[in-house]
Amino acid sequence: MNTSQGIRNTSNNSTQAVNDQSLLFSLIIWTVIGLTVNAVGAIGHAVLLWATFAYRPLRAAANWPLMAHNIGLDLIMTVISNSGAVIVTFKAYLQPLTPLFCHVWGPIRFLTICVCTWTHCVLAVNRFLGMVSPACYKHFVTRKALLTGIVFPWFIGATYVFFPAAGLFSRYKSDGLWSIGCFFFTDSPAHKAYGSVMNLYLPLTISGICYCLVAIHARVALRVRLGQAGPLVDRNARNRYETSKVLLLCFLWYFTPNLATIGFNNSDQTAEKRVLIIKGLMLAVSTVAVNPLFFLAVSSMYRQGSIYVIKLCLRRLQAWSSQIRCPVGACNILRIAAQIWPLTTSSETTQVTDNRDGSVLVLRRTGRATEREAIGGPNVPPTSALTIKY
Repeated sequence: MNTSQGIRNTSNNSTQAVNDQSLLFSLIIWTVIGLTVNAVGAIGHAVLLWATFAYRPLRAAANWPLMAHNIGLDLIMTVISNSGAVIVTFKAYLQPLTPLFCHVWGPIRFLTICVCTWTHCVLAVNRFLGMVSPACYKHFVTRKALLTGIVFPWFIGATYVFFPAAGLFSRYKSDGLWSIGCFFFTDSPAHKAYGSVMNLYLPLTISGICYCLVAIHARVALRVRLGQAGPLVDRNARNRYETSKVLLLCFLWYFTPNLATIGFNNSDQTAEKRVLIIKGLMLAVSTVAVNPLFFLAVSSMYRQGSIYVIKLCLRRLQAWSSQIRCPVGACNILRIAAQIWPLTTSSETTQVTDNRDGSVLVLRRTGRATEREAIGGPNVPPTSALTIKY
């Protein structure tokens, strides 16, 4: 009896050791992947944020400060919150997290999540108001309204993390791998429901409804313009549809992995369950980092803005290399980049009258690119500087 019991214990210990090695290997792989994805995503968000401020067509939209705030929050999430969450997850496996660590890390993690979620919600509501009430939309893009839209998510996030940070009715507690090492713990069902609704369910529901309706409306409006103007598509309608589509894609990519990880918990600490938790959490902390791909793949304006920013960087690097000594290889790379991608491009503008509807077609040739824009005609409404875009 004792011999068989000892054999079973030895077998269980060997199996546990193999499972721990498999779990550690999976954790190392997913940690490297998570940090790499977030590093690349941080560069992409930095380029998009710079393009939003520097590229004039992107600032033509009336709500561009909200878009810049949204991209800036994604950059903060990628650099601080999500990258830190990956490191904390790895640390939580090696050794238990102390209450003091969770007291410091918990507010940072959950504040950024709450603010980022509500920032998307504010932008979605702003675009929805522009769709349902174009005549009154100018009241929602005043300096005061835009400042309120930027401050409001931070106010909600501050109220959300204040009570557990102060130890009132709730606290941040260490619980292994769940919730990136630390999670929101409270004995009050009402406070737990309030935290879930305010941090996740309410803003995501509002954002999803608004983004879907705005994207559908923008697509219908674009088809109407196509039917009226033929090949001369209103640039505002196309840009509005592209922006609506990219925001909807970002929302879906953010919503799906986070929804899938809601049911994860550590009540059943099997090796397979913990590996699944690691994969789900690493996918969740990498969602925001993928957003630049959607911007560059869908929005032509953000592609052009990113190219503009890269040209500015090359120009400054070229000026820097001409003033100081640099390695021969680096200087040659800059010269080749300048030849392939001209830093100073000539711009030519030609106006052609389309005989089918009498509209004026503007051909702008910048380097190798030619832009076509309809600026008015009997059947094509003119695009003026007073048009409020959203």
